[in-house]
Amino acid sequence: MTTYNHTITGGGTVGHPGNVPRPYMVQSRIFDAADQNLSANDVVQMIDVPDNTIVIGGCLDVLEAGGSGLTYDVGLSTDIDAFADGVDGNADAIYQFNLKAAGINTVIAADAIQVKALGAGVTAGRFRVIAIMCDIGTGPKQT
Repeated sequence: MTTYNHTITGGGTVGHPGNVPRPYMVQSRIFDAADQNLSANDVVQMIDVPDNTIVIGGCLDVLEAGGSGLTYDVGLSTDIDAFADGVDGNADAIYQFNLKAAGINTVIAADAIQVKALGAGVTAGRFRVIAIMCDIGTGPKQT
């Protein structure tokens, strides 16, 4: 049996090596439906996601209830409910999302994290999105 070492040279095993991508947090502006009413199925682009990025996780933070029958989807243009599907828009709550097995968290072409209003129009309510992302476009030098 042969053991092959395919680890990154200089990567180290203690602490956080200096030659690896680092996740970062992005917080959207607060969307206030009192300023811009939403009809059912309207979509609000909340956070720009650069190409070659992975969305590791995040949350939809409903700061003010939007009304009875209102639900939200959170996702990307390729899958609008990739991160959250039908969460209650009539409750002040935080809805967390994380990595999905199907790889839909990986963005090859620039996109945006979007929130879609479902079920009812929104004339009240406020929300924001917080995301943890990481650039996956440039990895370690290939040898």
